[in-house]
Amino acid sequence: MKWISVQDRPLVIPTRRGWECTKDGEQEFLAALQYNDSVMPNEKLWWIKHCVIEDEVGLCIVGDDGENIPAGWDVTDITYWMPIKPPKK
Repeated sequence: MKWISVQDRPLVIPTRRGWECTKDGEQEFLAALQYNDSVMPNEKLWWIKHCVIEDEVGLCIVGDDGENIPAGWDVTDITYWMPIKPPKK
């Protein structure tokens, strides 16, 4: 699997009410977004998590216990994503 740019295949599209999921955004995925940290200002840092988009909440981290928690980032902050598919035997 390769990382997919949201410019090539967006997870959400803008609407008058904010955003709406595309078919890709309705699935679980790995989300990647670059961020800056004042402790390491010259480093390119990436936040990468197993995520899902939930109505009214937005970007959520998929929890091990079945409970998804808000990610703390906006869904439009994602720059790359990767679909999650189980391994083939």
